[in-house]
Amino acid sequence: MSSRIGDDRIVARYVDYLGSRRFDPVLVKVAGRPWGHIVMALLTVSTVVLVPVAACHGVKMLTHRKRRRKAMIAKPIQTYPLMVNRALTSVPGSVAPGMVIGSFQPRLAQNDEYWGDLMMKLALLDADDLETPEEKGAARWLADETYVESRRLRLPPSLTGGHEVYAFHLKIVGDHFRGGLVDGPSIPCVAAPGPVGAIQHVPWWIALGDAPSA
Repeated sequence: MSSRIGDDRIVARYVDYLGSRRFDPVLVKVAGRPWGHIVMALLTVSTVVLVPVAACHGVKMLTHRKRRRKAMIAKPIQTYPLMVNRALTSVPGSVAPGMVIGSFQPRLAQNDEYWGDLMMKLALLDADDLETPEEKGAARWLADETYVESRRLRLPPSLTGGHEVYAFHLKIVGDHFRGGLVDGPSIPCVAAPGPVGAIQHVPWWIALGDAPSA
């Protein structure tokens, strides 16, 4: 990952951040309220037969944020945005979906020219102009604006110059940028390596090793 500090240090700082009070208001934006479990707990708690069901939903409600925090720990990866919600460039502090690309290969992560060329290439993809089923499928996947949390696709090597590159659906957090808005060509994240797994946006000060903004 392109940064001034090592991956282990980034992960350690991110874990500390997830457990801090500073993260609480961001978590409310990202995870929201567990309304489904709240409603089910309220509906069933007065019925003796369904008390175990109420207890189950109550536990899930109370541990909602704890479980969400745990799911946010993985490997640092630098990503590059292909598509971001308009709110992320106009409303500071917004939380909105986007699509990014990135690789878990350390050397590839340093090559800004490669990522610039690849982003341009993918932005212009047209399934009708491609030859292989894998390329056509990737073009359709990239054109689909329906957001699915942590959805990812390994792009065909024929489109990436033979490199292992993934496209990710990412929930982008405005508070994790300096001014509350998308402000650069890359977005630091942590993600579970491989074909499936979660991905989360990391605050800029954690990725760069700087002090948190006031």
